[in-house]
Amino acid sequence: MNALNILIVIYISISHYGTVLAWDNIDLELFDLVEDVRTNFYEVLGVPQDASAAEIRRAYRKLSLHLHPDRSDDPTSEEKFRQ
Repeated sequence: MNALNILIVIYISISHYGTVLAWDNIDLELFDLVEDVRTNFYEVLGVPQDASAAEIRRAYRKLSLHLHPDRSDDPTSEEKFRQ
């Protein structure tokens, strides 16, 4: 499960918070998943945390072109590209 899917599941869970009377094990497991995602995406992109949206887009595009499996000779590029 990637980070976006985790965030979507958490959003759906939280949006129904007022109707939930008790947390069950599935809800608690979602929080465990999020705690396991310790990736600093600013660090991955090589931008400061106060970077503008344009800087983040440029860094993402540059990194994705560099790691794209069709453009890279590195055998691990597909795995890195998925990150």
